[in-house]
Amino acid sequence: GALSLFSKVRSSLERFRSMAKKPISQSKLWRFVHSVPFQGVFSVAIVVHAVFVGLASNAELSAFIRKDEPDKEWVIGDVFFCVLFFVELLLRAITERGLFLFGEEWSWNLFDSALVAHSIVDTVMTSLQAAGTSNLGVARVIRSVRFLRLVRLGRSIQAIQSLRLFILSMLAAGVSLLWCLLMMSMILYFFAVCFLNGVTEYFRDGAANAEVEATIVQLYGDVRSAMTTLFMCISGGMDWHDAREPLVAVHWAYGTIFMYYIFFMLFGVSNIVVGVFVSACTETSKGDRKLFVTSKLEALEAYKANVKGFFAAADADQSGTLSWEEF
Repeated sequence: GALSLFSKVRSSLERFRSMAKKPISQSKLWRFVHSVPFQGVFSVAIVVHAVFVGLASNAELSAFIRKDEPDKEWVIGDVFFCVLFFVELLLRAITERGLFLFGEEWSWNLFDSALVAHSIVDTVMTSLQAAGTSNLGVARVIRSVRFLRLVRLGRSIQAIQSLRLFILSMLAAGVSLLWCLLMMSMILYFFAVCFLNGVTEYFRDGAANAEVEATIVQLYGDVRSAMTTLFMCISGGMDWHDAREPLVAVHWAYGTIFMYYIFFMLFGVSNIVVGVFVSACTETSKGDRKLFVTSKLEALEAYKANVKGFFAAADADQSGTLSWEEF
């Protein structure tokens, strides 16, 4: 029943994927869409759109600060870029067909589709809001994620190897960075609870200095405040000496523990985090070179196949050799 239906659907998808990956005929429209001038124009359009998003956000905020409405020119410009990228996406979908979803750049294509859909919905919601018929909550949520359009800049810099390597390294280190964040949170939590126990005993015995008491409450009043203080001490948010003095007032031992915390985080954990990024960058660089070599080898194989096809078509009598007349 359900298992056989699942296997049929899976086989259908595999068949469609294999059909989609077959070479497509390079029509005039395909050559136009994949030409260097076309790609260059839209790369420039992506950069201009990124600048436009910043300027539009600045103009919109300035207008609302003045209790005024933003100029209509920004809305017109937003619609223009929405139509421009929709046309570009439509042309790529028409020319690439199945490769649009199953090709090497399927992830970029899906992301571009999501951005274009967001732009269309944003434009419609803005028009409805101007007419007073839109849901303000939904429109606010849609506008709040406009910054995601800036991620499209990644497409325009793929041709620049150094920038591409930098972006790929950041993406590759993302998972490792999440584990680093979890480990640092655990370390911050451990020391925060340690200091909170000392602060609790300090107040239980009766605080003698109101000024020191106020400082302790501000920096170590609860777990969240203590973790924030400890993180600020290692990230430049505040001077760690100012965070240590209240703990010394609690007990000299906590001042010593705090100095060990600073040493452990700055010379231990921080170097580990840097090492994670360096390792990810190195591995990504190797993978990028392999990808470059692989693409060149694939292009060479495609060229050899085209040459073989040319000579096979010239062999009219199918003899396996070319006579002078056939040549």
